[in-house]
Amino acid sequence: MHYLEPKHEVLSAKEAKEVLLNEQLSLDEFQFILFKDAALEKLRLQGIDTPVGAVVRVYTVRPRLNKTDFADPEQRTTIRYRIIVSE
Repeated sequence: MHYLEPKHEVLSAKEAKEVLLNEQLSLDEFQFILFKDAALEKLRLQGIDTPVGAVVRVYTVRPRLNKTDFADPEQRTTIRYRIIVSE
């Protein structure tokens, strides 16, 4: 994986329900990620199932903006959720 590529993680149905409850979201509010997306293709090559309709957690770490910015990558990480669609 390229160091700039966000980490993608397919959630189980149980994990997806927990996210919906904890974040007070509905599936309609999630943005889409295409089934043929390169990140999902890499997951499938690793043997991870990526069915249409599954929820994907995407971790994006932004670069440090200056020397006073957070040194710890976890403090610069944004988590977003996507739902897999066929087209």
